[in-house]
Formats: sequence, C-alpha cells, structure tokens
Amino acid sequence: MVEEDISAGWLVCVELEGLSSGILLVQAIYPSDQFPGLAGRWLLDCLSRN
Repeated sequence: MVEEDISAGWLVCVELEGLSSGILLVQAIYPSDQFPGLAGRWLLDCLSRN
C-alpha cells in the first residue's frame, strides 16, 4: 500500500527513543458524549489488539 511512497522517499522509518522492548503506550481521549466514529473505533480496536 505504501511501497511507492517509501521508494520515493515520501515516507521513512523513524527510530523511536525510549522503551527498548518496542512497546509504545497509547491513550485515546474523546468527549464522553461523542463516541468515536467508525474510523476512530476501528483504530482503537486495532491498537487494543496489539
């Protein structure tokens, strides 16, 4: 999906400093009266599975 962008130099790998285990903690914050839409729920679901 992004191979062309990587080859063209538009996207690059970023080395993150910090935890050496490769675990990055992510928190999602949204208003309690506005649950995320379909894309937001999909993203939260993907993040919670990994």
